[in-house]
Amino acid sequence: MKKSNKRSEKTAGLRRQLERLQASRAGYFDLYDQAPVGYLTLDGNGLILTANFTAAKMFAAGTRPFIGQPLTRFILPEDQDNFYLHRRELEKGAARYCELRMLHTESVPFWVRLDSSAGPGPGGGPLCRVTVIDITDRKKIEAEKQLLLQRLAEKEKELEDFLYTVAHDIRTPLICVQGFTEHLVKDLKQLAGLLKPAALPEEIRRAALEITGSLVPESLESITEGASKISQLVDALIKVARLGQLKMSPETLDAEAVVKKVRAALAYQVKKAGAEVKIEALPPCTADPAAFNQIVTNLLDNALKCRDKSRKLKITVRGEKIGGTVRYTIADNGLGIKQEDLPRIWRIFFSGQLPGVKKGEGIGLSMVRRLAEKCFGRIWAESKEGEGSVFYIEMPA
Repeated sequence: MKKSNKRSEKTAGLRRQLERLQASRAGYFDLYDQAPVGYLTLDGNGLILTANFTAAKMFAAGTRPFIGQPLTRFILPEDQDNFYLHRRELEKGAARYCELRMLHTESVPFWVRLDSSAGPGPGGGPLCRVTVIDITDRKKIEAEKQLLLQRLAEKEKELEDFLYTVAHDIRTPLICVQGFTEHLVKDLKQLAGLLKPAALPEEIRRAALEITGSLVPESLESITEGASKISQLVDALIKVARLGQLKMSPETLDAEAVVKKVRAALAYQVKKAGAEVKIEALPPCTADPAAFNQIVTNLLDNALKCRDKSRKLKITVRGEKIGGTVRYTIADNGLGIKQEDLPRIWRIFFSGQLPGVKKGEGIGLSMVRRLAEKCFGRIWAESKEGEGSVFYIEMPA
């Protein structure tokens, strides 16, 4: 009787364990089915063996009629090659992912990311486990972003063409103004010479000499200065417009050799300023040679011009590789830049007021930033007024 009771208790215990296992298994499959991403398993021929409910909704409106079908049946024809390349890479033993367009049974295309891993199946045959993530919304945003970037590039091109045309249209009448002003100055001197000995009433002669000797010359001098400033602005506009027309030819650059070449080209300015330019070991980068040379030249030249004459100027150029980019720094102990001016130094025609520094065109740093961006890099600065500045240049490795 006791043995029978023990057997019954043991049977009841095993039954409870089995029920717990079944409940756990059911819970697992519920989680598997309701997961926010799709799960598939494929056999060695790419046929779909299993799928959770999320994958079923992606492909077949909540049913599973695609079980036993090849996954390629649901991939758009133009993306089939991407999937086969994905499979070949997977066969080499590494987990891989790819992004491609697939087709719902109702002929609704959508974008997915497939994350796959290979391994042996229950019977020992090859098995592929695939996670399917719907990235249609992300792709839509990316497409819209690309379209906006394209439109922005077109608008920039239109603006550059407009600047170039306007600058050239202004140059012709400006040359006329400058030329006729020079002739007027010469003619005025001749007229003044003729008036001095002329037999004119004293009052008229004094008034005429005053007009030809000071009033008109002052006006002509103002016209000449104004025309000269306009000419400088026109030249700057043409430089900016031409920058947009430059075609970049990126290549692997020996950055250290380029910087040393720039230092040699600026040897006279370095000696005149009594400066010390230190160049540390610089890793190579990928950039257009002429553009990179222009960036470095401009920054070193600026450091020489904006030195603090109360102390010896020291410039240090360093570089380090950070992931897929190379970061260079050009640091100096010059006059520095006011904090409120830092965001504005990259604007076209901005020229800050620095003691003892001749005001330039105000396009150098604007062009430097454009050149860096055209090389798929970037540039920024940090500075403290009275202590110096550090300019950072990042380029693809």
